[in-house]
Amino acid sequence: MNPLRCIVVDDEKIGREGIADYITEIDSLKLVGLCKDATEASNLLNSGLNSGSIDLIFLDIQMPKITGLEFIKTLENPPLIIICTAFPSYAIEGFDLNVLDYLVKPITNSRFLKAVNKALSQHKLLQRTTTKDIDFFFIKSDNQFVKIIKKDILYIEAMENYVTIQLKDKKYLSLLSLKKVMDELSGSSFYQTHRSFLVNISHITKLDGNQIFIGEKIIPISRNMRKEVYELIMSDKLIKR
Repeated sequence: MNPLRCIVVDDEKIGREGIADYITEIDSLKLVGLCKDATEASNLLNSGLNSGSIDLIFLDIQMPKITGLEFIKTLENPPLIIICTAFPSYAIEGFDLNVLDYLVKPITNSRFLKAVNKALSQHKLLQRTTTKDIDFFFIKSDNQFVKIIKKDILYIEAMENYVTIQLKDKKYLSLLSLKKVMDELSGSSFYQTHRSFLVNISHITKLDGNQIFIGEKIIPISRNMRKEVYELIMSDKLIKR
């Protein structure tokens, strides 16, 4: 999963920088903006560069002109929000606005990490919810637009600027990046086992060392991905024991 794109909104510089320091230590987060008030945050969210691309906001409450809670009420489709404040009395109102977590300053590293893990889990759940009812997508192949049913895909192989999408009885070559296809399949039963391969885990027939078998097709598992693949097996997400 790509890192969550985060912004920090706090009128106090020490508060912004403190949260920013925590964020930069966590690989699953990416800091894309520091805002001193709600107006700056709103401009960033609505900018052409970042519109729709912010996954998580770390938000102070007591700020000039517009408080953090008032700011939340202005957002039509808010991203995940973690409140970071010195005022615990606003917790109930914050949770009424569906904030993900409520951190009271001074925030310890362990408490921050707990909130981040909650955000990662929620983001993954939202991705699955968004994509689970969309069971197809279109690609351009041989100058035609072809409908691809997700569950029929066995595996996808990247070849320079192209990908091969292998179905049970046919395959298609399309001018796409593997990253683009991964984004389309986010939240479904596909897993990248190698920098060049994306597999449909429901079609895996055998696993042997650093190799996955889908029928007679042998697909490599990268060394740095092997541990995670086997953890999926043990959790029954790949092959039933």
